[in-house]
Amino acid sequence: MGLIKLVSGGLSPGEGASAPCFSERNGNQKNVRILATGANAAGGETSNYTIMVYPDSKILNQVSAYVEGLLRNRLPEGHIFHNLNHTRLVVQAAGEICGFMSVSKPEQEIVLIAAWFHDAGHVVICDGHEEESKRMAGQFLKEANYPAPKIEKVLECIEATKVPQRPADILGEILCDADLYHLAAKDYFMSLGQLREEWSRIKNENYTDADWFQLNLHFLQAHQYFTGYGRAVLERRKQAAIEVLELSCKFYGQ
Repeated sequence: MGLIKLVSGGLSPGEGASAPCFSERNGNQKNVRILATGANAAGGETSNYTIMVYPDSKILNQVSAYVEGLLRNRLPEGHIFHNLNHTRLVVQAAGEICGFMSVSKPEQEIVLIAAWFHDAGHVVICDGHEEESKRMAGQFLKEANYPAPKIEKVLECIEATKVPQRPADILGEILCDADLYHLAAKDYFMSLGQLREEWSRIKNENYTDADWFQLNLHFLQAHQYFTGYGRAVLERRKQAAIEVLELSCKFYGQ
């Protein structure tokens, strides 16, 4: 059985869900049903969501509880996109990709720990938050007596999520693809609107519609998924968003 057991569902997967919709499948995620989560428009926080329980990993239960509390209580206002909801979705996506990539349970544990911590640094700083995320993860895991070689792998995975992404191995590739899973999600344009509002509030960066669509079209065109699952499944879905962005840019004469 996989490391994740999801208890107490949120919204059922469907067209209106604001999260990746994964189906029940076998493999490393055997008998795991991942349900979509719902987010309100104000801040991306969920009112109904799946609860992640890790029957085979004490450290993952400790990490998830710590990061959930951290993002609930210390995340500055204005984080419309990079918030607890986004972190939960990245963790779910990482677990799903791990199942398709057939990584071992110890490797899956490393990826999921990194997924929980990858944006924790936003409680301190927005730009360059990865360094703070690594510091927090390293300190927490060291105090929890997690093996030093595994801590190093967790930190490498978090480092890999810096844009432009540069994963060093399959574990980093999985986390990178999970972090940008939303590029291939049905609700991509809702996420795009949340990110735009977040940048306006936190970074005081404001864009015209034309400039915003052009900026994100270039980002999606330059982006590549790394894992076999990302290239075979997510890339195809991402192309749908690219087509809409291209039409939007044409409308604005870009």
